[in-house]
Amino acid sequence: MFAGLIAILVVFGLGLIVLFTYIASVMRFILFDSIVAKECHIRKGWARRGREGHLLFVWQMILMLLSFLVFVVLIGIPAAFAWGLGWFAHPAEHVVGLVVGGILLFLVFLAVILGFAVVHLMTKDFVVPQMALEQISAFEGWRRLWLWLKAEKGG
Repeated sequence: MFAGLIAILVVFGLGLIVLFTYIASVMRFILFDSIVAKECHIRKGWARRGREGHLLFVWQMILMLLSFLVFVVLIGIPAAFAWGLGWFAHPAEHVVGLVVGGILLFLVFLAVILGFAVVHLMTKDFVVPQMALEQISAFEGWRRLWLWLKAEKGG
């Protein structure tokens, strides 16, 4: 019974995440238009920017799925390695390996989180304006941004 309730709550939570991500994707363009026009019209903006919002939503869903898969691999491979070596069966005998491995895994985990945060931030700050002004996809916006970044390595 508890497993069913937990499953329902997980599905409901994932549904809310998807719903709020979609709303935030469209609202990002409404915010952009509101700043440019110096006035906000949510209903008009929603109708006007639905396409761009949908494209950003797809980008964000792919980024979320990719980050989930990276974290599964990032945690799964070391856990499987430690399991295969029997470190979890007799942890007292492998304290040093577990602690050092845990610290390294934590540092890699933080670096990956930082990388995904930078991608998310750069999408909001650099790709969304391109999408809004030129009616391009997030993938095309990132392709252009990547060219700019490569040209400005020192900056």
